Amino acid sequence: MKDTEGKKRRKRPDEQPPEASPDSPVVSYTPEQRRMIRNGLRIWARVAIRSYMRKHGAALPLPEAAPDGGEEEAQ
Repeated sequence: MKDTEGKKRRKRPDEQPPEASPDSPVVSYTPEQRRMIRNGLRIWARVAIRSYMRKHGAALPLPEAAPDGGEEEAQ
């Protein structure tokens, strides 16, 4: 058998383990910071939805709720 002990072989880039997992956060945030980030993301989501709806046209408006009688008024 060939003796390879003591010799270091250079690893190919695809063989090297990743240094940091992309799923794990780099820093930890306080609960207040997490709330602020989540609220900011909600704002951006609303902006994106409004933009999409303007571009593609909004769906037909929903009919208004019927009066308490459960039947629609006759006009």
